[in-house]
Amino acid sequence: MKKVLINILWIVLAAAIVAGLFFTRHYYNQRPCTKVNINIDYTQDGKKSDVFLTYDDIHKFIHHSFDSLKGRPLGTINVEELENKTEEIPYVLEADAFKSINGEVNLNIRQRRAIVMIIDEAGKKYYIDESGDIIPPRPGYPANILVCNGNIPAFNFYGANNTKAFKDSVMQNSVLGAIYRLARKIDANDFFRKEITQIYVDNKGEFFMVPLVGRHKIVFGSIDNADEKLEKLEEFYRQARKFDAWGKYKTINLKYKDQIVCTKY
Repeated sequence: MKKVLINILWIVLAAAIVAGLFFTRHYYNQRPCTKVNINIDYTQDGKKSDVFLTYDDIHKFIHHSFDSLKGRPLGTINVEELENKTEEIPYVLEADAFKSINGEVNLNIRQRRAIVMIIDEAGKKYYIDESGDIIPPRPGYPANILVCNGNIPAFNFYGANNTKAFKDSVMQNSVLGAIYRLARKIDANDFFRKEITQIYVDNKGEFFMVPLVGRHKIVFGSIDNADEKLEKLEEFYRQARKFDAWGKYKTINLKYKDQIVCTKY
C-alpha cells in the first residue's frame, strides 16, 4: 500500500511539473516583446570595416518586414525568419537572433567587410568582400579601400543574375577571381593594405599597382607567384628607406623571377 501511495505521489508531482511548464510556456508566449536590441559588428579578424549598414537601417528594415516586433506576443515572433530575412540584406554577412527570458528580442549582425572596389569597363562600381561576395555600392557611404579598374568585363550581378551560383562562376572564371586573390594578399599585409591604393588591369590581363607614397608604378604582371612578388616588393621598400631611394624610380618591375628591375627618372 505504501509503495502504491509513493507511486501516486510521483505521478502527481510529474503532472504538476508538466502543467507548470505548460502554463509558464503559455504565459511566456503571450507576453509582449518589450524591446528589440540590435548589435552590429563592424570588425572581422580584428580589422574594422567601413560602414555600409546603420542601426537606423535595421530598425527601418524590421518595421518594413515585420510591422515592428515590439508589443507583439513573443510566441508569434519567429527568430529564424528574422535571421534569414536579415541575411538577405547584401551588406550582412551573418545574423543571429534570439529571445531572452525578460521579453526582449536580440539581433546580432556581422557586417561584410569590403577589401576592394571594382570599377569595370562600363564604369559600374561595386565591392568584393573578404569572402569573395559582391557588395553593391551605397551612395553616401564611401569605403576607403583598394580600388581596381581597367580592363574588367562588365557583369550584371543584379536582376535575374542575382544568384550565388552566377557570382561564384564569375569569380572562378574571370579576371575578378584574380583581382580578389591579389586583393586578399594585399589586405592581409598591414604595410601593403595602407601603401597600395590602386590596381590597374591592362588588356593582357596583367596587373599594375599604384602606391600611396611615391611617384613610381609597380609592374606586377600576372598573379602567378604573387607571394614571392610581394615579398620582393616589401624588401625593396625596406632597402629603399635605408638609402633614401624612395622617390628615385619611375617603375618597379616584379615580373622577373628572383629579381626586381627598376627604371629611374
